[in-house]
Amino acid sequence: MQSHHRIQRPPRGQSFGEPVRLLPNNQAPLQVRRDAEINVETGAGFLARWHLASGPWPAHGSAAIGALRGFHHGILAPGATWPMHIHADLQAVTYVVEGALEHADSLGNQGVLTAGGVQQRWLGWGSEHHEWNPSATERTEFIQLWLETPRPHQTALEQHNHFAREERFERWLQIVRSECSPSDGLMVAQDAEVRVIRLHPSSGRIAYQLETGHGGYVYVIEGDVDANMERLGAHDAARVVGAGRLHFHASNSAELLIVDVGL
Repeated sequence: MQSHHRIQRPPRGQSFGEPVRLLPNNQAPLQVRRDAEINVETGAGFLARWHLASGPWPAHGSAAIGALRGFHHGILAPGATWPMHIHADLQAVTYVVEGALEHADSLGNQGVLTAGGVQQRWLGWGSEHHEWNPSATERTEFIQLWLETPRPHQTALEQHNHFAREERFERWLQIVRSECSPSDGLMVAQDAEVRVIRLHPSSGRIAYQLETGHGGYVYVIEGDVDANMERLGAHDAARVVGAGRLHFHASNSAELLIVDVGL
């Protein structure tokens, strides 16, 4: 008689092995930069993280990302001033994270941005500007980026807006748009868009698509996120060196900013 060997079946609910984590298709390629790798400068009441250049001047060559020539995260102590300085033909975009930022330039523009405020202004040769914290008790935190552009139309030399905190919760809030785009955001004379988003662990996976011919820069303002399976902590960044999809998932309350530019 032929013998049979009984194969023991695992009890119901028992795992057959470790789960396989599948990578999504068409992921955008990332080059991660940790906070410790970013150049930090401190002075009288200020701290600056210079991301693309080693100081307050535009990046060139391989250090630039398309038209993105500068990116920094600034913190001002109560009453502190960011020194006046001169730039080449650039459009500056400022996003206030915390507190208030007062600004003035040699063309006569002046105003105050509060948390959630966004400003773009053109900085041609000979245009000097500076920012300061108008509060005597609260610090100011802001992100500023510089885009190389031709001189925009006279009506677009300076623009500003303000967005409520809930407008960027679990959605990519567009704060800057290309002059050729009909979408929301302040207009810049370049193929560039800037978006911000706030995430919570309950948000699930949030995606962002970079189109063919585009790349960009991702910055974690606050919190911890997984970006295409890379863990990014507060103040970490990633260069996006080609088109594709970015997948984000937050492990705690987080805020992200992404610059999307033509390469």
